[in-house]
Parts: sequence; C-alpha cells; structure tokens
Amino acid sequence: MTILSDGHVVYAGQARAMLDYFTLIGYPCPPLTNPCDFYIDLTTIDHRHKENEAVSRERMNKLLRLFQEAISEVPSGMYTSAKISLGSSVESESDSNSRHSQSFD
Repeated sequence: MTILSDGHVVYAGQARAMLDYFTLIGYPCPPLTNPCDFYIDLTTIDHRHKENEAVSRERMNKLLRLFQEAISEVPSGMYTSAKISLGSSVESESDSNSRHSQSFD
C-alpha cells in the first residue's frame, strides 16, 4: 500500500502494517473508523481555508519527514527492492515517450 500526499510518499508498506506505523508516529486510527479513509483524510491538503491549508501542509511535511526517517533505517536494499517491484508494473516516462514520439525527418 502506498499513500501519497501532494505527490510525495508518506507511507509505503504492507497494508496490515499501516495501522502500527501510523500509531507509532502518533496518528492512531480511531475505533470504528475505516483506516484507509482516516489516513487518506489525514494526508490530504485542505485548500478550503488558508489556516487549514497551513495546518495540513505542516502535518504532511511531518509525515513525509517521518517516513523518510523510517526508510533510512531499513537495511540496505530492502526498500530499493520494494520500489523496484512496485515500479515494475509502471511504465517509465522515458519508455512511454520513446513509444509515443514521432520523427519529423
């Protein structure tokens, strides 16, 4: 499972580990709440009011920093392997561009 906020990864890992991870960093999911809904809402930037946007951006930056710290502690190669397996099903931009480009010779 991967959760993005404003284009940045704030969680990537097994879905069953998501609750433990967010609880560990201070964001436990309330009882009787759908965890996916809760964490998507938590990581969404609120653009309705400037004050809300500032608060949600600060929270997003904290989540991003905490995730970066967490993956820096992962033994070498483990996160890279996960990224490779995740990315293997996604076409790279250069592959896409080379297939869709036209020559005007």
